[in-house]
Amino acid sequence: MSKAVEKIKKYMEDKGVNQAELAEALDITQGYVSMLIRNNTTPSVSFMQVVEDKLGVKKGDWFK
Repeated sequence: MSKAVEKIKKYMEDKGVNQAELAEALDITQGYVSMLIRNNTTPSVSFMQVVEDKLGVKKGDWFK
């Protein structure tokens, strides 16, 4: 599992949000969130930028 997906899962756990709520917050489909969580796709750079912008994740946090 990629560090980015681990960070997304941790965010969901910490904030108590489910896949549908995360998808709504990021303006993406719940299906895409599900694919990420199941490791069936790799998040694109543009997706990571959306997460950074909308969830306040800092660029350096992806690699910690």
